[in-house]
Formats: sequence, structure tokens, C-alpha cells
Amino acid sequence: MNNANPVNKGEMFDLLNSLEDYYGSKPASTATVNLYVMGLTGYTQEQVQAAVGKHMQNPRNGQFFPKVADLVKYINGLDLSTDQIIAMARLKNCPLGVMAAIQIGSYDLDNQDSFYLKQRAEEVLQLIPEWKEKANNGEYSEHQLRTMIKYDVEPASPFHAGLLPPRESYRIGMAVNALAAPIQDEQPKEPVKIHTEEEKREIIQSIGQIGYKPSSH
Repeated sequence: MNNANPVNKGEMFDLLNSLEDYYGSKPASTATVNLYVMGLTGYTQEQVQAAVGKHMQNPRNGQFFPKVADLVKYINGLDLSTDQIIAMARLKNCPLGVMAAIQIGSYDLDNQDSFYLKQRAEEVLQLIPEWKEKANNGEYSEHQLRTMIKYDVEPASPFHAGLLPPRESYRIGMAVNALAAPIQDEQPKEPVKIHTEEEKREIIQSIGQIGYKPSSH
């Protein structure tokens, strides 16, 4: 079940008025609220509120009223370079780093030159929007989850530094729990009996003594 709460005018109106009170601005107009709702369509109210919190804590520009672009930046993250992707793949300390390492390959990360790795990192950059959406929806594959656990990466953590936690993190937790659950057989298997050489000879001899006996009329 999806508990995501899409951005709506009522909650956005309340949020913007709270921000304008905080920043000492005039109350939000209906037109302004409509612009924010239009610009943030596709995101959830929870994502927007979390992005507002991150913006307010930013020592560089948190003293200014957040624009739509500011909030989208906190939700989606900054643009990454190929060098950053390669570094994250080698560190494997976040979900994106693990997925990049899987895509590029551990052998290539350790043995290929910079030119080749940059080409592979470009492939990762093209895949990031798809991966990010799957992460938000809690749709990691079993292999991805197991690899994250192997490298002590919390699958329900932010996709990479600077992003918000996945909106469907509870689904990721359920998938991780399912991986940890032991598989139980319906019926316990009987232990395989190991015969001694003497027992084997006796069995063979017994089989040899079994002959065809025609039925009597």
C-alpha cells in the first residue's frame, strides 16, 4: 500500500505561510501557491517538507526564502560527475555507490584505466533517474539488496548524500526482512545413511539371490 501524500494546494498554502512568517515576508497569494504546486507536481508533501527543513539548515542560502528550484535540488540532489560516480563505486558507502559498483564491475574498478572508467560512469549517470525512482518506490532487486548488506549499507538510507530517504522505505525494510527469513522445508529430510563395505556386499548378494519364479497354475 502506498502512503505517499502528493503535493496539494491546502498543505502547500499552510507551508508557504509558515515560511513567510519565518522569513518575514508577506502572506502567500493564491497565484504563488499555484506556482509552487505546479512546480512540485510529482513529489510528495513529505518530500517537500523535508526539503524545506534541509534548506533552512543550509548555512549558505538558508537565510533566503526557498524557491521551487531550491526544493527540487534537495529532493533530487545535485548533478554528479563521472569522477564522483567512480569514487562512490569504489567507496560503496551508499546505495548509489553499490549500484554503480555492480554496473561497472569490481574487476574493472580495480584494473581499468581512467578513460575506460569514465565511459562506464557515463552509463551510470544515464541510469541514475531510473535507479532513483526505483529506490523511492522500494524496488531494489534481491542482488542489489544483498550487495548493500554485504558492504554495510543501509538499503533504506538516502540514495546518496544530500538526498532525502526513499519515500517507500518501509517496503525496502520488508524486502530486507524477507531476505533474512530462513527457508523452512515442509518435511524434514531423513539423513542419508552411509553403508559400510560389508553392508554393501550383503546388499549386492541379496539382490543377486532374487530370481524370477513363474507363478503356478
